[in-house]
Amino acid sequence: SSYFTEVVAAFAVMFAIVKKYKKLPQVLRESESACDSICSIGFNVSLSQKKELATQSPADADEKLVSFLKKAMDLSKQLGKQESLLVIMAPPNCKAVDFLIFCQKNNRFVAAQVKSNKVTEATAQNAQKTALLKAAKDIRSASNSQPVAFLAIVGSNYTETEDLKADTDFFCLQQEDLVALIPPFLRQLS
Repeated sequence: SSYFTEVVAAFAVMFAIVKKYKKLPQVLRESESACDSICSIGFNVSLSQKKELATQSPADADEKLVSFLKKAMDLSKQLGKQESLLVIMAPPNCKAVDFLIFCQKNNRFVAAQVKSNKVTEATAQNAQKTALLKAAKDIRSASNSQPVAFLAIVGSNYTETEDLKADTDFFCLQQEDLVALIPPFLRQLS
């Protein structure tokens, strides 16, 4: 997905947090994480612009993911005094994640990945599901210090199968969920 689509998806998740949307991970719906407006959720793009964090090849993808997670955790601690929830956009081509949502009060984060909604063939959908499950596994192994909920933002034709439901920390928001949450002016842009 394009960076612009990832940013729109991040804002959609922020709207979902404000509405305590039922398909979000519990950590984002808990009362101590609650926000009454997206203005009370921090949004930071500084790490997405750091060239040294951008993945250049498959060979450095794991190392760059670990570096990004470390810097994002440090940044969340710095900004955590002002923001109880903080969205941090990932650098280009980051393995397994497009943005992170930090919950300061319980010191946890949710990793989110945005997938194209143009996948229609069953084989492509299965490949996408496999890739999402692998991304969830990769982000968890890169952040071995804490449990990580994984949020996939996918197209409307995406069916949640048993292998996805088996992972209790794997959550999905589909295109129709986002359309209901995103204000009309943002829908026109995406």
